[in-house]
Amino acid sequence: MDRKNISKQSIVAAKTPEEIDNLVTSITTTIIEVCDQRIKRRGRFIIKKCPWWDDELEQMKKSTIRSKHQYQNAKSNGQPNNILQQKLEVYIENKRNYAKKIRQKSTDNFTKYLQSCQDNYRPIGLLPVFGKIFEKLIADRITFDLRRRGQLSNNQYGFTPQTSTVKAIADVIDWIKTMKKKRYHVSAVFMDIKNAFPSADYQILAETLMNKQIRTNLYHIVANFLTGRTAQMENCIRPNNIGCIQGSVSGPILWNILMDTIFDIALPDGCKLVAFADDLLLLTSGKEMNQLAERTQTAIDLIIEWGNVKRLTFSAAKTYIMGFSQIARAIDVKINGESLTMKDNVKYLGIVIDQKLKFDIHAEYVMKKLANFYHMFSRLIRPNWGLNPEIAKMVYKTVAEPMALYGASIWHKIMETKKYAQRLLKIQRRILVNACRGNRTISYTSVFLVNNVIPVDIKIMERAAIEKAKSLTGIEPHLCFGNLEMPVPTIKLPHPGERVRTGYTQMLNHNQIDEKILGDGIYIFTDGSKLDNRTGAASVFTANGQVIEQHQWRLADGCSVFQAELIAIKESISRSMQMNYSSISIFSDSKSSLESIANRMNCHPIVFDINKQIDILRGKNITTTLHWIKAHNNYKWNEMADELAKGATTLNQTSAIYSSLED
Repeated sequence: MDRKNISKQSIVAAKTPEEIDNLVTSITTTIIEVCDQRIKRRGRFIIKKCPWWDDELEQMKKSTIRSKHQYQNAKSNGQPNNILQQKLEVYIENKRNYAKKIRQKSTDNFTKYLQSCQDNYRPIGLLPVFGKIFEKLIADRITFDLRRRGQLSNNQYGFTPQTSTVKAIADVIDWIKTMKKKRYHVSAVFMDIKNAFPSADYQILAETLMNKQIRTNLYHIVANFLTGRTAQMENCIRPNNIGCIQGSVSGPILWNILMDTIFDIALPDGCKLVAFADDLLLLTSGKEMNQLAERTQTAIDLIIEWGNVKRLTFSAAKTYIMGFSQIARAIDVKINGESLTMKDNVKYLGIVIDQKLKFDIHAEYVMKKLANFYHMFSRLIRPNWGLNPEIAKMVYKTVAEPMALYGASIWHKIMETKKYAQRLLKIQRRILVNACRGNRTISYTSVFLVNNVIPVDIKIMERAAIEKAKSLTGIEPHLCFGNLEMPVPTIKLPHPGERVRTGYTQMLNHNQIDEKILGDGIYIFTDGSKLDNRTGAASVFTANGQVIEQHQWRLADGCSVFQAELIAIKESISRSMQMNYSSISIFSDSKSSLESIANRMNCHPIVFDINKQIDILRGKNITTTLHWIKAHNNYKWNEMADELAKGATTLNQTSAIYSSLED
């Protein structure tokens, strides 16, 4: 009240209706402002304003209402006609200007909205199934040809097999920490390509394919595939020569080919480029501030020049820079004369990276996401109604837990701080209390036992250890013995045209099996078993209805039944290759193993070896067939293999044929 000169004296001094009206308006406005600041409103009473509403319109609205009240007061008080006419003209003028300004603001906002819609336009490709199948065949061959010849950079993590966002972030963090240990100042520039995928030029893409010396037949197919395209909106059709359309199978690999040329840029020393699809990250380092600023600016200029050649535009407004030291935070770099915004933290591929690499801000971000999940989750469950507890626990496992565990190997050390661990456990406890419909007073230990859930801080540490082990060539000693089972690199797979699928048939009864084994050839029954944390595999070789060989293999204790089933098949094929049979039939009760063998894109090392053996036999005109039989169906040869596999678990572990821990 004092700031607006509202006091007892000013109220008493007000004589005319205008002065009293102004005082009432000021007092009302002050009360509303104080209530808005100090009293929390309920959501349903909050008046949502138009997005184009601003303070200027608010003042014009108040002025129009005030002039209307002044005219009405003057009329009710019987003032002369000339004064009434003046006040009426003022009111009409204010009302006219107010309406004109509303139309102007709404029109400008709608125009801006239409421009943003145009920028966000994404073409969608609607292809028939057979068209997508053909496109998939061509995309696989292009990928295989380029990767086999090393024509695609390893610094592109997007749309790349056997890579992930977590691996990309981990490599970035490792590079930053390595340079900081060498006493370098490090900065990171998060660059944004404006309308990346819709801006890919077909002519430049064709030239890039030619420069990479792709096979002639593949080049002509892609070149023909990119010509004669049109974009249609209602009745308007225009030729289209840019854009990796959404819904296309080859779009991702073609984008990677176009982006791959950026890694050919000769960057200054101490610089590195990392990309995940269209997310580009420039890492720079320098001993001094001037050196760091010069290297960063030079690298950015080279990237901008590359973008101009490829007809790709970088947005300065959405490009950010972050320094990992006080000196690095003081540099000033520009894109097209516009200085980049220096950020304290940046969210990159789902992980919030801060300047000190403590990841406390990311922990806060995770807790906020889990808290939002808890509020949404609470609407679905009440003490007397809602989701079944089992379904609720499944929702927690599939939604909430992955939120907390994403990228655990990168930020898990913050969980060693008691403050963050306790806050995360507090949110987890609330979710689990709702899931099991327990009382609010239930203890932490009890709620974890009732839901059969591991505390989230321990789970994060566990996931971090697993992710770190997967990123290395072997597993850490404190986790288990032996090595981690690593997938076979995709470049070692056969050519897509040579990946002949080995399917399997289902033998549902004894008669079908008996009819099958009466023919020529060798028939092998395999099985795997795990008893008392011991793993074994076995096989029974039959010919002409008689058992001719039996084999047992011991696996390391850390191996799974799935690995045992595959080892039994692999070793059986290896043994049968030494025999003189024109056909080999393998019977297994593990459908998961047979499905894995049928998938020629599977990079499991044992599956890879099995398919390699089958290809060798196929080259020798030896037929290999796989059959699935129901487990524990009392078929004599299968039961014999089962007993032998159980017996193999008692063999000495020093003779284990396989010891890699399953991924």
